[in-house]
Amino acid sequence: MSLSQLQKYREMLQRQYSEQPLMTRAMREKSLLEKEKEKEKERAQYYRPVCEMRIKFPNNEVVQITIDKNKTLGDLARTFEEHVLRDELFRHLQASNNGTQIYYMVYLARPFQCILHQDADLQQSIASLQLGNRVSLFFKVDPQYRDYVDTSKGYLKEGISQVTKTGMHHRGTIDPKELELEELDITHNGGGSASSKKMKKVPAWMKLSRR
Repeated sequence: MSLSQLQKYREMLQRQYSEQPLMTRAMREKSLLEKEKEKEKERAQYYRPVCEMRIKFPNNEVVQITIDKNKTLGDLARTFEEHVLRDELFRHLQASNNGTQIYYMVYLARPFQCILHQDADLQQSIASLQLGNRVSLFFKVDPQYRDYVDTSKGYLKEGISQVTKTGMHHRGTIDPKELELEELDITHNGGGSASSKKMKKVPAWMKLSRR
């Protein structure tokens, strides 16, 4: 920027500030308070007490979990282990993890960061992550445990293993299944004939659907 351009820029700023009304300190504080109230009102308008988490697995299986924001990442981990992941997925790992509770990693897509890996993460609330109402997550087995994990049959329980494969430009969807009942009855359509399967009781605060 040349000296003449800098001078013109300075004059422009001076004109802008000269046109603004003079405000006392009390007036400025009142104005800031009003702006903050407007922001709070806008946030409250779009706030939802639950978060829809769309989790993608390394083999392109996708599952969607709706979880109360007052719950913790520990609740999310239990949801994975009790209702989402195949029971035999980590069977050989249970005796080899030396007491470690978390043998996988969950990443937030945007901004890309790991939100669930260490035991200390389990106490963190969903609300404290400020994830918003809908988020995309990635599931990954901890590299140090890969040799103990058999993913040849996928990651998800049989009842929700029929998920939509996602591409870069097209995503199919399946209507969410509300899991507020005591039992979940999911129809598995793999292999021609359909068969129904009962799953264990699902917490009232958690909803699960296949995507």
